[in-house]
Amino acid sequence: HSLKVDGLDASMDIQEFTKHTVLAQAAVLQHLGGDAAMKREVETYIAEMDKEADEHIGRILDDTYSLPDVVRSELRTADEIIIGMRKFRDDKVLAASRAGQITEALALAAENDVTFDKAAERIEAAIVANDADNVRLDHVVDTTKASRTRLTIIFLALGTLLAGLLGWVIANMVSRPAREVALVLDSLANGDLRPRTEYQSADEL
Repeated sequence: HSLKVDGLDASMDIQEFTKHTVLAQAAVLQHLGGDAAMKREVETYIAEMDKEADEHIGRILDDTYSLPDVVRSELRTADEIIIGMRKFRDDKVLAASRAGQITEALALAAENDVTFDKAAERIEAAIVANDADNVRLDHVVDTTKASRTRLTIIFLALGTLLAGLLGWVIANMVSRPAREVALVLDSLANGDLRPRTEYQSADEL
């Protein structure tokens, strides 16, 4: 009975750890597209998601549950990767975003997503190992399958969200200065030479 409970609780903690980590990653794109006030709000939200993720992974790594060594080892590796990913995010990605270097921040965010993929592989390996260990426990087998399905749905849904937010940020970066320049050109075409634009760029605009 104790092993069944441990398997169920550990699966939920793995799921919650993954979910909060992905939510923190997704929030980075909101940081890139926001003003100074929005950036501060997003940074607070990211810190909250990091704290939630740490609480869930902490219960697994501090031997709260009776789990196979391979499960704990895979999750410990994933946690180490994610700690490095967070430092890169805070020191590089968010710093570039705060400085208004959006193009560089986007490139750095994409690089950090690759790092997260490595952590996700370790998490998936831990889930597979945990599932294999729970094959002996009929009740846990059905539950872990459902948990993995929910985890897959979370990854797909949040992956779609990430793609949508990235598209919105890029579209906004292009369309906003284009609209500003178009308004000035319309005024010039109507003979009004007073309008000016503060937009400066080395690209086609």
